[in-house]
Amino acid sequence: MIKRLKVVKPSPQTAIEILVSDYLAQQRSRGLSPRTTALTANVLERTFLPWCAAEHIQATEQLTQRVLDRFGADLLNRDLARESTRTYTRTVGTFVHWAQADGAVEAKLRMHQPKPEKKLIETLSREEVTKLEDAAVTERDKVIIRLLADSGVRLGELLGLRSTDLIEQGRERYVKVNGKGARQRLVPVAPALYQRLRRLAARGHDRIFVTVRRSPRTREYEPLAARSVQNMLRFTAEAAGLGRHVHPHLFRHSYATWALRKGMNPLQLHNTWFRRCRHGRAVAADLRPETRRSGKATTSVPVRNKDLPRDALSEGAHESRNSTRSGQVQPRACGAWLGR
Repeated sequence: MIKRLKVVKPSPQTAIEILVSDYLAQQRSRGLSPRTTALTANVLERTFLPWCAAEHIQATEQLTQRVLDRFGADLLNRDLARESTRTYTRTVGTFVHWAQADGAVEAKLRMHQPKPEKKLIETLSREEVTKLEDAAVTERDKVIIRLLADSGVRLGELLGLRSTDLIEQGRERYVKVNGKGARQRLVPVAPALYQRLRRLAARGHDRIFVTVRRSPRTREYEPLAARSVQNMLRFTAEAAGLGRHVHPHLFRHSYATWALRKGMNPLQLHNTWFRRCRHGRAVAADLRPETRRSGKATTSVPVRNKDLPRDALSEGAHESRNSTRSGQVQPRACGAWLGR
């Protein structure tokens, strides 16, 4: 017997679902990065809305402080990392704040965040970086490891480099990177590393870092994916015998520590490289006057201001104030400690 199929009409959206949809449209209209909007949509549509449906919360009037507290407690009971829970609560809190400003939610609500875990920030020594570079199989992988270690760029910034991003200004050599928030900056690199980048760029591809083999689908060399670099670093760390997990952002932490120990102005390091990075905020916390006077550490970064020369702090602070007021990045001041 053949059963007739019935057309099932979709259930109408609840008021909270409509509000979330409007908020996501507002996020996309702001021109935020696809990764940011995807993360926001994932938290609200796959976590917050299903929880509201399970709790029979449909109207915006049902959003109360007790409801948000129950949602936060439910996240803590799940098998999530502490930082993941903080990301979820921060995203929902931003949504609630927008709903209040829009007038959709009248009650004064606040999404509480769990306290962050205070962990020691791991870094790679220069000897370990050299071991990784020596253990890499191809020249492309060696250059990736050296560039991550000697420039502090993010993985996405590295993968987006093109031949036109290699810049020469007199005796100085830079790479132009597109950072978070569509902010461009010039990052100084050593001449030897610059020449290695030039040789990779001379192959004529759209991006500097591409796959080793042609794609079976397009018959072209594809831009290197982030997952490929992560896997390469893991395999290279095993071949080098480091016995630890190596990921791209670890090089960024290591670069900040190495640059401070080499005598780079810590304020300029924060303003130019790490303003939008958690590690940069940790470095900035150690620059507070009350921290220097009391001698108490506010973070677990293994490098402190007391480890730096006195003239590097005084003269460097004056240079950083000048660069901050003008709104311009002053990369030339960073070249002295690159070992030219």
